[in-house]
Amino acid sequence: MDSRALNTVWWSIRSLSGAPGDCLGELVPQFSEWEAQQGGITADSAPHNTTATSADAAPTTQCSRVGTAVQALCQGPLLAENKREASTDAGLKRASAALVTKPATAPAVALESEDAEGVGSKASTTLWTQLDAIRQAWRRGDAAELSRITAVDRGLLEQLAWSGVPGAQRALAWKLLLDYCPPQPSRLLRSVSRKRDQYWQAVAELGLVTDPRLGNRLSSEDWARKRQIDLDVPRTAPEFPLFHTGAVQQAMTRILHLWSVRHPAAGYVQGLNDILVPLLYVFYADQAPEFSQLDRTTLPEDAEPLLREVEADTYWCLSTLLEALQDQYVFGQPGIQRRVALLERIMQRIDASLCAHLAKEQVTFMQFAFRWMNCLLVREFPLPITLRLWDAYLSERGTFAAFHVYVCAALLERFSLDLVRLTFPDLVLFLQNLPTRSWTEQDLSTLLSRAYMFKAIFEDARRL
Repeated sequence: MDSRALNTVWWSIRSLSGAPGDCLGELVPQFSEWEAQQGGITADSAPHNTTATSADAAPTTQCSRVGTAVQALCQGPLLAENKREASTDAGLKRASAALVTKPATAPAVALESEDAEGVGSKASTTLWTQLDAIRQAWRRGDAAELSRITAVDRGLLEQLAWSGVPGAQRALAWKLLLDYCPPQPSRLLRSVSRKRDQYWQAVAELGLVTDPRLGNRLSSEDWARKRQIDLDVPRTAPEFPLFHTGAVQQAMTRILHLWSVRHPAAGYVQGLNDILVPLLYVFYADQAPEFSQLDRTTLPEDAEPLLREVEADTYWCLSTLLEALQDQYVFGQPGIQRRVALLERIMQRIDASLCAHLAKEQVTFMQFAFRWMNCLLVREFPLPITLRLWDAYLSERGTFAAFHVYVCAALLERFSLDLVRLTFPDLVLFLQNLPTRSWTEQDLSTLLSRAYMFKAIFEDARRL
């Protein structure tokens, strides 16, 4: 059983108000596309723009339809005992009650038997312990110890990371998920050392260290990019003094400039500086925890060698991350155009009344969703919540760009009742300053689960 499906159903039910059976009834319209693919109804025969089922539909039929869809999402033993009776109202209530009464932290791995929850917890503990051992041996440069540690199970890491990575292991987990660190610890020292040397060699060839003026090494186009980078870096994360120290800003400038030179089709686009923040902070906090306070205004000399390593690591991880997003940063930014259009189509299915209200107030999706796509919601959440969000994104491998669209859809759905009450000026202000600054990890877990449910419903839809 896929733990993400379990998290999806469980958190989605918890996020709705009312009795379990009634909560599931509210999901009926969102499952119509799934039913169409299964041959139960046609895509045109059920409305996608309602928030409740038809008054003529019998409660038992409603619960039956949702119960079948829930089972399809889970495909696991949690509902297996109720498989025969889940098509009835009482049976579905018992099945959904089993989900609602699960612990607040949903299991991170598949449950294969009655004792599997304990096994899953053990697997999680074992993996994080393994990453911590690798991390400590790497810091000591202990090649012998690293050679004794078994290879990291990439599949298990992805599965567990989706539910959140412990802070102490986050930096190494992200580097593994972004293919910067090899899963075989025995290769770690040589591989990372080679990549760090390659980065600093490239920086030196551009003259970014020895000659700040760069002489005549840059074309007029490169100069224009560098001027924009020099303008944007000081504006990055204005609430955190750490990102305004000279050493950190110089590191960000070198990373962004080298990436833009090496990717001429994309170059530098505003927003890349924001995407750099989570990577740079996580890696720096891991390398120099004693110097990583966000309110720190200066860095001691002791931190500079560590920041040098962090800078190289961040560049390579940023490069891998942006491979799935390059169409967002080429001329005309077609990737963003396409994903904003997809978001609008999804919202037409999920909440047509909200879409109608936005159209009435002449608010286009591009007005607010452009930044969401361009900056991956970094500006919309507090940094700790952003890091948790990226745990899930990076566990999605190369498909996180598509998943991001569903997260944006879940975010709009979350604030739908507030948005439909607002007129144009307040709508724009609300969408540009979402009330998410006080969010907890549970709020984000609910959002991710809704997003995963939307992905499960609409990803393979024949018409959207």
